[in-house]
Amino acid sequence: MSRIILFCLMLFGFSSVPAIAASDAQSMIDAGNRQWSEGKIAEAEASFRQAIASDPDSSVAYARIASLYLIQNRADEAISNYQEAIMRDAENPHLFLALSIVYLHQGHYEMAQAMVEQALRLNPQLKDALKMQEYIQTKQQALTAVEQSAQTGNSAMHP
Repeated sequence: MSRIILFCLMLFGFSSVPAIAASDAQSMIDAGNRQWSEGKIAEAEASFRQAIASDPDSSVAYARIASLYLIQNRADEAISNYQEAIMRDAENPHLFLALSIVYLHQGHYEMAQAMVEQALRLNPQLKDALKMQEYIQTKQQALTAVEQSAQTGNSAMHP
């Protein structure tokens, strides 16, 4: 009988650990959001890192720290953390859209377009993704026009 009680205590004790960790992670995410809004960027980053340590499966924690890195122009770190968020929540079109923005800032238009397309596969009505797709296509057309103009200019200079 004592083994059964011990087993039940262990089972219930361990089953509540993820819930506690998730609750702690959410508290840390909330603290990070508050700190960020107050302009305390280093503290917000530390809170988001603590949230990840508390709940390594939290796509929200990874997305928040990625967003923080994006505004700091720390694109490589933003990309890796958005990728981590996507690995934990691959059905969230907003994560793909956010990753698209980072790629766009880096000038990786093909990757940005691929991420927007994935966001639209997940939610074809996502207005921000539709706007982003249009923007990327316009930007790519403008770059192609500039490249063609440069080639035409070069060939005119070298008969």
